[in-house]
Amino acid sequence: MLLSKTRFLTLLLAMGLAGGLGCTPMGGGGDNGGGDNGGDNGGDNGGDNGGDNGGNDGGGGDMNSNGGDNGGDVDNSMLFVVNNAGPSVTFYTGAESLNGEIVPDGKLNAGAATSLFQPRSIVVTESGRLIVSRQNGGIVGYNDSTTLDDNTTASLVVEGNNTGLESPIAMAYDAVNDRLFVGNVMAQDGILVFDDVSANEFDMDVPPNRMFGPPDRAPFDPTLFTVDSLFIAPNGDLFVSDGMGDITVNRNRVLVFTNPGAASGETPFAQRLNSNDWEKHEDIFVDDEDNLYIVDATDTIKIVPNVSTIVDETVTPTTLTVNIALTDLQGIVVTKNGTGLVADRENSAIYSYDDIATKSGTLGPDRTLDGTDTQLRAPRQLWLVEEDDQN
Repeated sequence: MLLSKTRFLTLLLAMGLAGGLGCTPMGGGGDNGGGDNGGDNGGDNGGDNGGDNGGNDGGGGDMNSNGGDNGGDVDNSMLFVVNNAGPSVTFYTGAESLNGEIVPDGKLNAGAATSLFQPRSIVVTESGRLIVSRQNGGIVGYNDSTTLDDNTTASLVVEGNNTGLESPIAMAYDAVNDRLFVGNVMAQDGILVFDDVSANEFDMDVPPNRMFGPPDRAPFDPTLFTVDSLFIAPNGDLFVSDGMGDITVNRNRVLVFTNPGAASGETPFAQRLNSNDWEKHEDIFVDDEDNLYIVDATDTIKIVPNVSTIVDETVTPTTLTVNIALTDLQGIVVTKNGTGLVADRENSAIYSYDDIATKSGTLGPDRTLDGTDTQLRAPRQLWLVEEDDQN
């Protein structure tokens, strides 16, 4: 999901919070598994090694002292994390400098009190509303993403037959138009589009404003459509990771739709990417420099440069392999400064690579957020909120 400027600064200042922030839209996704709070293939209450938990019309804890020393720039960016074991949502201030055993600034546990069950994908809207998709059905939202705790009750719960949210695993957010794109495990109706998701009317059994999909997938073709991940690129294009693929079932294809906010019904895609070098996608991201990043539950990040120039190709991505044993990469975001943060579900860690687009081969991370105090438990999806004035 890159780097859409927002008026989040105004909201936070109005609430008396320090720092000017802007939303970084991200898509999230993954595979088809998940039982109650559990692993990809079912099972109640999960474990550290399991977990379920995937625009623009054209256009803390006391340990979180992550700013520069002696008057340097302070990193007030915020990283939100979906943890599949537990499960929970945690967030941390100072995303680019997270290192070691840092206590989260907030944590929202799943359960009846919070209406959070099987969290899968997350976004933070321009108004500061946290929206979480629930793989067991529906979407839940919290109006103040900066004050999450176990006493935080849901501000909205979107669920019911009219919503089409049977098993939402992927979301992308258009901050300019306050528009949410949602993909289900079996997207029989295509991609769901909800407008004005910061409004009070986005609640209960609200239907999507539009639905669309490619001509060669359901509901326009007998071939099933699984939306594993969604992301709004900086130019406003919608990137869609289709789990059925073109080469083999377990190798996703990436489709790109221009002007997705106006898409409705059967909609031709503008670009299509395949590769023999990636597996089943868990997350995708496009940065300001036109690089596409893919993580696919392996130890390797796939990077496709100049992605906007590719029309219909089988690509060979650059690869960056994390030099840590038993790595299972599930989520990725990239800051405006080019720092990549990737979630490792197997090791319950977040790895940071500076200037990630320039790196390849097998390398250890520049920084690692891990340890008991971080309360990371099989992390999967990530969402980044950045400072407006950060370069």
